[in-house]
Amino acid sequence: MKLVVLLVLFCMSLSAVCNAEDSTDISKKTQRQAKHPVENKNFLFGLEARNYTYSEPGFVSHAGYLFGLWGEWGWGGVLGNGKTSGLLQFGSLAYDGEACNLSGTSCVPLSATTNDVLAKLSVRLEYSFNPRFSIFYGAGFRYLYDKGEGSSFYSRVGQWIFLPVGFSFRSDTSPSNLFVELEYDHTLSGVLKSGLSEVSATLNDITSNQKGGYGLVLSGGMNINENLMTSLIYEGWYANDSDVMASGGQNFREPANNSQAFGVRLGYLF
Repeated sequence: MKLVVLLVLFCMSLSAVCNAEDSTDISKKTQRQAKHPVENKNFLFGLEARNYTYSEPGFVSHAGYLFGLWGEWGWGGVLGNGKTSGLLQFGSLAYDGEACNLSGTSCVPLSATTNDVLAKLSVRLEYSFNPRFSIFYGAGFRYLYDKGEGSSFYSRVGQWIFLPVGFSFRSDTSPSNLFVELEYDHTLSGVLKSGLSEVSATLNDITSNQKGGYGLVLSGGMNINENLMTSLIYEGWYANDSDVMASGGQNFREPANNSQAFGVRLGYLF
């Protein structure tokens, strides 16, 4: 009987010591967190390189590498959680097409270099079903500047408004979180300004509307550590024929076109 009592007292004292140690650990952890508060890292900034191809089927193609800067800002507000994303790309592409006279009756093959600048900005709201899966929707803006080297080329400036919608999935695989994101972009409206006066004084610049079209963006990657991430990305855009516009007594139209880009990204989270 005395042995049972002693064992009970021993267990009660051991439990009290363990609880005291747990309290001490929690207290120390709380002190460390107060001294070194956890920072929310909402900004992501990085570099990227893409293999880019632009094509007007049956007419011309541009191909080459584009290099750029990109960034993301995750935020929260009255409407919920969201993200603002930006991208700037630039590079020289190989042009493969034809040079034609003003009437279009005579054309000769032409290869040259074009200088291109592309930019994109979007804002979206996100809804999370759980920590791994979320959907999003929003609005965005695309910009293009294109000018070939030589007297046969004129500058082209395009501006489009699009509506993105998609989903993202993130795993909690240790040590690196893996993520996949799919985005569909519906082109709401677009205008393309062609500087035809740069080719001939008899022509005036025109601004044509491009209606319809869409884009697709697929990306996937992983977090290397708490600050660095890397990913692969595919982005494609498809545009319809533009309106027919008159210049110098002739009609001009931007034909239906598409672009494909495959790239790699490296980002820093802070």
